[in-house]
Amino acid sequence: MRPNHAALGLWTHLSVNDELFAPLPGKDAVAKQVMVQDTTWSLAAMPEDKYVQEFSEYFTKYTFSSGSVP
Repeated sequence: MRPNHAALGLWTHLSVNDELFAPLPGKDAVAKQVMVQDTTWSLAAMPEDKYVQEFSEYFTKYTFSSGSVP
């Protein structure tokens, strides 16, 4: 198994730079996500999830694709 395999739980946060970072959505939040657009999930069903509390109730892979902060 690779050292970054998801089953090992080594990845805990998403990070682009020192200003843009967040914890990964938890397994329960991912399991209860609702797709609201082609690449965007609503995690509103899990308000206690660290990602929702610290960053946003929406998750999209594009949020962390750029090194620039708007």
